[in-house]
Amino acid sequence: MSGVFPSLSTDGYVEDRGLIAKKIMETFISSFENQSNIFPVNSYKYIVSNFEHGIDVANQIELQLGSMYEKFFDTTNVKVEYNLDTEKSVFYYTINVLCYYNGQKYEVDKTTVENIIIN
Repeated sequence: MSGVFPSLSTDGYVEDRGLIAKKIMETFISSFENQSNIFPVNSYKYIVSNFEHGIDVANQIELQLGSMYEKFFDTTNVKVEYNLDTEKSVFYYTINVLCYYNGQKYEVDKTTVENIIIN
């Protein structure tokens, strides 16, 4: 487990676990594929571009994001729910991360929307 998060922003090396929890989610959502030696995982953009929407994307997000959080927290639980809106031709992914460090609880939620083609 790492003690600090190397932020690519002006925040530099972050030690605050609440901020680390937010920064990990930001990194996962905004990067494409593996843009860091710290996180040898696929990013959100890579996953939604390369896996079938729905359960496959949700499972990959849980797996990949979980491996990012476990580097900085004692315990981590990532849960992804998805919903298809056929009228709007979009998938909604609701990501919830619950993690603990030294007995302190940290939680991050994120909802994303992906346009799809319905035949």
